[in-house]
Amino acid sequence: MQRARDFLSLAEEDGKPEPVPKYQSPFEEALEHIRYIVRLRVGFDPARLRRIRDSVRMSRRELAGLLGVEQGTIWQWESGNVFPPDDRLSHIEAWIRMVEEEIERAGG
Repeated sequence: MQRARDFLSLAEEDGKPEPVPKYQSPFEEALEHIRYIVRLRVGFDPARLRRIRDSVRMSRRELAGLLGVEQGTIWQWESGNVFPPDDRLSHIEAWIRMVEEEIERAGG
């Protein structure tokens, strides 16, 4: 897991979560819905983020430190209430892929 942490320092859960943000206007609601659909299509899965984090026994605080966000932000992402911004999404996906590869190499 150290390799995953080094990488980030440089640079069940079936089903899809429903976002529950508060909107200022119908336009913002529609825009957020579009963003939600786009993120689902590119593959962000809040449950997967939590599963992977739990599988390596990493706390939300630790993951937040790696990604440069607050601990509560990780909770919001994992709950599906808020989706990561694009700049963080690429880091999250890279971290998940790296952890999954390490788990696979370890035979687990």
